Amino acid sequence: MSPAGIGVQTLRPHRLYNAGDRITEAMTYSLPDGHDVHCIARWQLDAPEHDFFTVPQELIIAGARVQVNFIETLLRDDRLGRRGVIWVDANWEAPDDEQEAEMTPVAKTDKDAIVKGARRWKDYLLSVAQAHIDSCNQIRANGGVPLEAQGFTKRALREIGWVDPATAVLLAAQSNKAESDTVEQLKKQVEKLTAIVEGKEKSKEHAAR
Repeated sequence: MSPAGIGVQTLRPHRLYNAGDRITEAMTYSLPDGHDVHCIARWQLDAPEHDFFTVPQELIIAGARVQVNFIETLLRDDRLGRRGVIWVDANWEAPDDEQEAEMTPVAKTDKDAIVKGARRWKDYLLSVAQAHIDSCNQIRANGGVPLEAQGFTKRALREIGWVDPATAVLLAAQSNKAESDTVEQLKKQVEKLTAIVEGKEKSKEHAAR
């Protein structure tokens, strides 16, 4: 069921900011007066990139109010917060510990949410890029050849301006092969010229006799 689905109204929305890529996710909740404990429904979350969005605290379905805890689900274990999703809560009191305050995906104002979300999104890109570099270093240390980054990891490296170690290894190997091929070509040319010169010398010797 979508937020604007037939027969569904959303109430008391929470305001959030998404500093990263668009996020779409089906949020589950229990249906009212369900006889089956596994009877659930879905509400479609759509968080556009670099923009604000809302999630409800309550839904009205066929006249019945349903309490939903989407905000807790979204921010639980900092699952989306580390990707730059920040909850705007004017009543939030930041912890005295600066690191704890930074790691809490909540801000008092829209402006603070935008700034904090941007920092956390950049940190997320850095963590993805660093994980790839660490993996490449480990593979090389064990004598292997690392694979180039793909998909989002490749993009993360590009956006923060880091060179993919696997790409550097590949380019170095290609350069060495090209140099080796050039040396081999020159060697063959020298051998060919030497053979021609030796052939002419022998012709001269035969003519002199």
